[in-house]
Amino acid sequence: MDLQHSSWQTSSCGVAVIALGVLFVAIGWITGKLDAQGWTVAMMIFTAGIGLARARDNDKSSEDVGTKK
Repeated sequence: MDLQHSSWQTSSCGVAVIALGVLFVAIGWITGKLDAQGWTVAMMIFTAGIGLARARDNDKSSEDVGTKK
């Protein structure tokens, strides 16, 4: 992850969401209640966390981060 072009706020929220996803899976695994629906929810949590962790600052333009010339 390129921290120079990412937002620390969204990155930290993404990491927190991913950590909650890990906790969700761990609790489901320990209690034996992690079924197909639980795995679907876990994948949605991880996808949201990855999206947040990779988001960039709203004050950086595409030219600033090198995605548009």
